[in-house]
Parts: sequence; C-alpha cells; structure tokens
Amino acid sequence: MRRMLVAAAGLLAFAGAASAMDQIVRWTRVEGLGAADAAAIYVGPFGASRGRTVGGGSVMLNLNTGFLSFTVRGLANGKQYDNGPLGAPYLPPNDEAEPFIGTVVCDSTERWGTITYVDTEPVSFDADGNGKFVGFVAVPAACRERPEETVFLLRHFGFNWKFVAYGAGRTIR
Repeated sequence: MRRMLVAAAGLLAFAGAASAMDQIVRWTRVEGLGAADAAAIYVGPFGASRGRTVGGGSVMLNLNTGFLSFTVRGLANGKQYDNGPLGAPYLPPNDEAEPFIGTVVCDSTERWGTITYVDTEPVSFDADGNGKFVGFVAVPAACRERPEETVFLLRHFGFNWKFVAYGAGRTIR
C-alpha cells in the first residue's frame, strides 16, 4: 500500500511538472500545393488555391505562450500558369509583392468539434517569394487540448478562404 502511494505521488508530481512545461508544435517543412491536388483539398472552410511551389521553410508554435514563427523561402507559381513558370515568383501587375497570412487551425479534422483558427498579421513576401513572421497569436484552447489536430496554413491576405501552402513534418513536444 505504501509503495502504491509513493508511486502515485511520484506520478502526480511528474504530471504537474510536465504540464508546466511549454508545449511546442513544429513543422519542419512548408510545402506548396500541386495544381492537380489543389481543387480537392479543404481544411474546414479553407480551400486550396492554385498550385504553388515552395523552396523551403519551417514553423514553430508555442501552444502555451502563443509565440509563433515561420519562414517561407521561394514561394512561386506552379509551372502550369503562363505568368509563372516553375520557380518564378508571383508578382501582381503593380510589381509589389503579395502579402500572405499564417493561420493556425485547431480541430482540423472536426472529430472533436468545430474548427477554430487564428491568423497572423499580414506578412509581405519579397520578389523572390521569401517571407517570415515572428510574433504572438491568441492560441485557441482546442489547439492546446488536442495539438495533434493542429494545422498550419499559409493563406492569401485579401482572399481569405484560400491557402497556398501548409506546414508538414509536424512534431509535438
């Protein structure tokens, strides 16, 4: 009996210490969408935009503090568009780089409830398709409760329901 009490007390102490630690979600890659796949991909209300390629990137989110950082390198139109051969960055007609927003989506599969999400401020991308964000977001409770249901999307700023890239290679610690 005494051993069980000592073991239970030890488990409770460990659980308390573990819950006090920050929970970090990382995506080791940011990937674009192939044009063939884009029409059929949805994450809740967010549908995939036309095909984009991405040269690289990563995302890190602290679920407890809301600290979010992401870097995207080489965002470009897919080669199936006349104005964007493979590897060509996207520039609107006025030659100003297009802003995007990062979106953290909670309960992405909708198994546990309705999707909730939070957006970053607009992030400007340069002519080479490079952009980054470092700041804080108000992480919805559903992300902290079910981090395995958390998804990162890179979305058009002015075209709210379309995303062009997503976080891949997720780890939770």
